[in-house]
Amino acid sequence: MKKIDSNKKFGRRTFDFIKNKDLFGLLQRDYKSAKVCLKNKLWKPIIILYASIIEAILIEKLQSKEVTTFAQALERAKAKSIVSEQDYHKIHIVKDLRNYVHLHKELKENRDINEYWAKTFADICESIIKRFQK
Repeated sequence: MKKIDSNKKFGRRTFDFIKNKDLFGLLQRDYKSAKVCLKNKLWKPIIILYASIIEAILIEKLQSKEVTTFAQALERAKAKSIVSEQDYHKIHIVKDLRNYVHLHKELKENRDINEYWAKTFADICESIIKRFQK
């Protein structure tokens, strides 16, 4: 399988704070996919993609073998002031709705996955990316 040169195809600067080159390529790919989904009003994939991007960024920034889940990464990032109290609560919502990848959870909770949630997730993800780009 041909490896994507994400530096050329998608631009280097978005995730220039990520040192793991393999993860960098995956982040660029999913970020591009999320943008395409947003343009095409594919709400559920947007939620899953942006949540996965946020999770990967937090786990990578923490660089801890004990942190392997989104929940652990979020708690540790808050404790280490890697994310603000406000961002912590926003990301917590992202983490919960991302679990709608499980259709039975979505069915049980009967929450509408719509443009509002998709754009909110996009905004939260952009905010987290900008925080780490500094």
